[in-house]
Amino acid sequence: MHPDLSGFYGAPVTYAICVGVAATSAAAFFTLPGRNLLIDCESITRNQQYWRLITGQFAFDHGIAASFGLYLLYQFRVLERQMGSQKFGSNILCIITLSSFYMLCLCQLWSKKYRTFDTSGGYMLFGFLLFHYHRFIPRLQPNAFTIFNVNLSDKSLTYIMILLMLGRDVRTLLLFVPGWYLGLLWSTTRLGNIRLPWMMTFFFKLFQPLFSVVPASAVLAQRQRRAMEAQQRVFGDRLPAAQVQGPQHRPDERVGVPQSAQSQGYRDQLLPGGPHDGMLAPHLAARPPSQEAIQQLMALGFDRDRSLRALQITDNNVEAAANRLLNGL
Repeated sequence: MHPDLSGFYGAPVTYAICVGVAATSAAAFFTLPGRNLLIDCESITRNQQYWRLITGQFAFDHGIAASFGLYLLYQFRVLERQMGSQKFGSNILCIITLSSFYMLCLCQLWSKKYRTFDTSGGYMLFGFLLFHYHRFIPRLQPNAFTIFNVNLSDKSLTYIMILLMLGRDVRTLLLFVPGWYLGLLWSTTRLGNIRLPWMMTFFFKLFQPLFSVVPASAVLAQRQRRAMEAQQRVFGDRLPAAQVQGPQHRPDERVGVPQSAQSQGYRDQLLPGGPHDGMLAPHLAARPPSQEAIQQLMALGFDRDRSLRALQITDNNVEAAANRLLNGL
């Protein structure tokens, strides 16, 4: 488990893909043997180097494309939270398999015409993921920022990154467009219900802990619990009763409420415009979150309880609540 990568909380498959893209792309950039990971139609058709069909979907042949690809994969992590890791992993495996056969056909076609089609990168996978991102992920901020009097949403940057990555080489459209149509096919037919066979599921569960990420709050609570257990082992019966029984609360302290929330409520009372000579209501007196805000967060793949708790902490700010949930806070 990796507590320092809280953005990948609930998305171990996406995290594993990002690691694979970064490792293979770096090897292709900086090492001569790493060039064997890229797509090379001549090597595939004449030398039977078929592993390139798999590794070439992770390794990018250009640094800018690799940077954009990692950013986009990080944005697509919400799809895994929405689908579930097992369903998401099944879809990814199917798309990579179909993309390998499709790339083999393209290499055969291009080699007959004495051309090369050496376009490395998982562009078919990006087309598949972008379709689901466009269709199923809601816009949290329709007017996030403005460029030349044009209002752009919080999802616009993802689309701009896709255009920049595809615009570097027009041949990438031959891979991206079929991936987009596969996403349409997967979401409108029963193909989306494909699951991994039991053998693949076993290996998936075996390696899943290597890429699991825990939220920062859970890590902090775990460290505090370990510290208390260590104190109990060292001091034993000599440990003060206050530490064994837990912290004692003051009469004016609200039990079960975080200290930050209590201090925020105290500061709210000092703000002007409230009752009792400029005192506002405490922090806990905020209005309950709306059902629309809760549904927006649940559409990102989070359960109702976590969405409701995040909205309460952020005073019903949907964007701030989404940022907390996406970062595993």
